[in-house]
Amino acid sequence: MRISNIHVPKTIKASVLTLPFMFVPSMLRGQLNNTQQDVFVKTTEQINQQEADSISIAPIVQIGNRFEHVAAVVDISEKKLYHYDLNTTLMGIYPIATGKSSTPTKTGIRRVSGIEDYPYNTAPKATKRYKNPNDYGTKLVRLDAIDPETGEIIPGNGQFIHGTFKPESIGKSVSKGCVRLKNEDVEELTLRLYENQYILIKE
Repeated sequence: MRISNIHVPKTIKASVLTLPFMFVPSMLRGQLNNTQQDVFVKTTEQINQQEADSISIAPIVQIGNRFEHVAAVVDISEKKLYHYDLNTTLMGIYPIATGKSSTPTKTGIRRVSGIEDYPYNTAPKATKRYKNPNDYGTKLVRLDAIDPETGEIIPGNGQFIHGTFKPESIGKSVSKGCVRLKNEDVEELTLRLYENQYILIKE
């Protein structure tokens, strides 16, 4: 999905992002220590294609004693996924579906651990995606949950970013906690998403 006359969330100024992590201002450190979600400020401004192409606004998260750019921000309340390239430039905004009230999408920092293709016959045979591949669309992004204090992987996350064969579900709270995209959108996203990149999921 190309960017055209969209509302882009304001985050940290691009000039801050170009500094080495050891020189991150104390004000920013305070924000990060208070809550990871403070980094992604929920106000918007209207920008055009040219402006969007020139802005580097990837949020930063703190993991242990280091600061990392994120490759994507999943905004649960807005039902959107914001994707940034390796140069921290906003590349696309995708509509999503998220978890229903009984199985909400959990917030926090995630790390991409792999990308799988339909029909997911390389997945472990006990998994839902192996048994019911049609529930996951044409691509699936595996996510590790990360402890922001230590950087350690938290087992039993159970959340994915994946496609769907039910595009009418996009924009709604209908999943069991996973983040759904249209198949064409997840195909595009996974062309530019890499293992060990970080993703921020926020309300």
